[in-house]
Amino acid sequence: MIHALVAVASLGLVSLAFHPFDWWWLGWFAFVPWMAYHQKAERRGTGRALMLAYYLHYAYVLQWVGEVAPPAVWAIPLLGMPVAWLCAWICDRCVYRLGMSGLVVYPLAIVSAEFLRDQYLGLTWSSIGYTQWRWLEGVQSAAIFRVHLLSWSVLLANAALAGLILRPRERSSHVGLAVALAVLVVLHVGGALRLTTVLEEGPLAVGVQGNIDQVMKETGSRKKAWEAQHDVFDGRKTGVDPDLLVFAETSFHPVTGQVQLGRLLADPEWGGWLPRGRRQATVLGYNDYSGGKERNVAGVVVEGKQIATYAKRVLVPMGEYIPEWTPFRDWFEGQVQERGGYRPRMEPGDAFVSAPLESGPRSTRFGLNICYEMVFPGEFRGLMREHDPDFVVNISNDGWYGDSNELDLVHIAGRFRAVECGRSLFRVSNTGISTSIDPLGRFRATVNEGAERKGVKGLLVDRVQLLSGTTPWVWGGDILPAILPLALVALAGRSLRRRRAPGFQTQPPSR
Repeated sequence: MIHALVAVASLGLVSLAFHPFDWWWLGWFAFVPWMAYHQKAERRGTGRALMLAYYLHYAYVLQWVGEVAPPAVWAIPLLGMPVAWLCAWICDRCVYRLGMSGLVVYPLAIVSAEFLRDQYLGLTWSSIGYTQWRWLEGVQSAAIFRVHLLSWSVLLANAALAGLILRPRERSSHVGLAVALAVLVVLHVGGALRLTTVLEEGPLAVGVQGNIDQVMKETGSRKKAWEAQHDVFDGRKTGVDPDLLVFAETSFHPVTGQVQLGRLLADPEWGGWLPRGRRQATVLGYNDYSGGKERNVAGVVVEGKQIATYAKRVLVPMGEYIPEWTPFRDWFEGQVQERGGYRPRMEPGDAFVSAPLESGPRSTRFGLNICYEMVFPGEFRGLMREHDPDFVVNISNDGWYGDSNELDLVHIAGRFRAVECGRSLFRVSNTGISTSIDPLGRFRATVNEGAERKGVKGLLVDRVQLLSGTTPWVWGGDILPAILPLALVALAGRSLRRRRAPGFQTQPPSR
C-alpha cells in the first residue's frame, strides 16, 4: 500500500510537469521519492504500484481525448500497462537480484520503457524529456536520440538526488551527483554550439488560422467558412504577398475528384483570390471522396492547378476511423456521426509526398504532413528519407479539442520534430497553436491575439529558415536511441556474470 502511494505521488508530480500546469521544474526531482523508497523497501508490490501510478499519469496526459471520447481517456492508458510492469520487473531484478546501483538502473529502465512503448504504440506523449521543452540546448540532443537522451538526463538527476538523500555522507553519492551535473553541462554546451549554426533565408510563408467553428465546418455553410478565411487573409488589406500560402486541415470544400476541384479553383469566389503570378503555391486541406473512399488530403495548388496531393497516412483512431476489432463499433460510429456530422470510415494514404516551390529566393521543396502525424517521429523520418525536403508543412484542425492540453502537447512535439529532422516546420492549425519553427527548434512566429494562441484568428507570417544536411537520427533512425536500453541489457549482463563468478558474495541492498 505504501509503495503504491509513493509511486502515485511521484508520478503525480511528473504529471504536473506536463500541460496544462506545465510546472517543468518538477521533472528534475519528481521521481526522487519513488527511487529512494524502492531502494529501501521490500521488492514485493513494485509492479502493481508502478502500473497504477503510470495508468493515472497516462490518463492525465491524455485527458484531452475526453473532449470527443470520454471513455477513451481510461481505455487508452491500458495499452501502456505491460511496459509499466516490465519497467518494475527490471528495477526489481537489477537492484535486488543483481545489486546494481540505482543511479544506473532507474534512468535506463524508465527510458527503456519509454522507448519500447514508443515502438509498439508509436506515440511519445508522456516521455519525461518533453517536460524540458524550454531547455533549447538540451533539446538539440533530439537530432541524435530523439527525446530519449533528454529523458535519461532528467532521470539521472533524479537518481543522483535520491542517492544523496539515502547516503548523504558516502563518496559514491557525491560522485553520482557530479556525474549527473557533468552530463547536463555536456548537453548544454553541445546544444549551445549547435545553436550557433547559420541558417539560410527561405521563402515567405503565410498560414491562415481561421478559427472556424467545428459545427460550421462539418454541417454548416462551407462557403461561409471559406469566406471567413478569406477575410483573415486578404492580400489587398494586409499587403502580404506570400511565396507559400497555407490553409488548415479540412479548411476547403470537400471534393469528389480532380474535376470538381478544378472547377472550384476556377470559380473567382473559391480560387480566384489565391496568390498567383509568381508561381506561388497554396496548400489546401480538404476531404476527397473519389472512388467511393474518403481521404483526408493536403493539396498543393500553383497558378490555379493542383500539382501535388498528399493523403493522410496515420488516421486518428476513434475519430477518423473505428478499428474493426473495437467492441460496439457501430455505436461508436454513431456517436462520432452525431457529434461531428460524418462517418468515421476514412481510408489512409500510402505514400510520402513533397512539392516544388519555385517562388522565393530560390527553388525549394516542402514536405506535407497532416495533424495527428505530428506526434509520430517515424512519419517525419520517412518523409526525409524519401524526399529530403527543404522544410515541412503540417496542416491541422485541432478544433475538436477546444483549448485543452492537446494543443500544447502538439506544439511542444513540433519543436522536437524540427530538431530531429534538421528542417523548419511551418504548422498551420484552424484553432491554434499555429507556429513556425526553425531547424534548431526555435519558435520564430506564432499566431497571437493578445496573450491568447488558442481559439483566435490571425495570420502566421514568417520567412522559412533553411538548413541542408542530414541529422544523425534521420540517417540512423531508432538504432541510435536504442543504445540506451541496450546499455541497460549490457550492464545487467555484466552484473549477472559477476554474480555467478566463483567467490562472489551477494551484497544485499542497503536498508
